[in-house]
This record gives sequence, structure tokens and C-alpha cells, in this order.
Amino acid sequence: MDAGFKVRPGLAVIAEERRYQIEKVVDLESVLARDLETGDIRRLRFNQLVPASALKTEEEIAPAEPDPQQISEADWQRVAYSMVADKYLGPLVSRLSGVNQPVIRSRTGFSASC
Repeated sequence: MDAGFKVRPGLAVIAEERRYQIEKVVDLESVLARDLETGDIRRLRFNQLVPASALKTEEEIAPAEPDPQQISEADWQRVAYSMVADKYLGPLVSRLSGVNQPVIRSRTGFSASC
């Protein structure tokens, strides 16, 4: 264990090549920690623990919205084409009887909903 490493509930650690979050300090030698993949609680000794990077919040994990100024002209053209196709071709296609809408969507790239 790292000498400058303070063990406390909520701290992310790595032990036995798995990522855990400390739930409770049991005594001077061990903690109860929750495996972040399985949810299982295990008793781990301090000498098994290695500090892990901080757990990320949902906002940090979610991808950022793209900056409209950074979108290429070709991408804008694709968006515009898709919007026109949805607006004008979608209602026409949806009126066709016996047509499988998911097949149309997969082949054309636009939804055929009214």
C-alpha cells in the first residue's frame, strides 16, 4: 500500500486486479469493499490495496455535445438531407401498404413515420 494513501469509505481502490469501492474500515488491518463490477462485498487487507483513479460521475462519463462550429460542411449536408428525407419521403413511404418499415429505415437511413 502507498504510504500517502488514506483509506476511507467511498474511496476507489484496486486489489487483486479488480476495482473496488471501500464501504467500511473494519479494523487497523482491513476494510469491507464492494467490487464495482459484480457488487460483491469482500474483506480486503490494507496491504492489498492500491489507489485507483477517482470514480467518474455520470456527467463526466457522458459524451459532450459537439460544438456546432466544429461540424464539417459534409456532416451538415448529411443532416440536411436526412431532415428533408424524413419530412417529404417519410410520409409517402409510410403510406405504402405491406412495406416493412424497419427494412426501409435500414436501407435508406430515414424513418418512414408520419
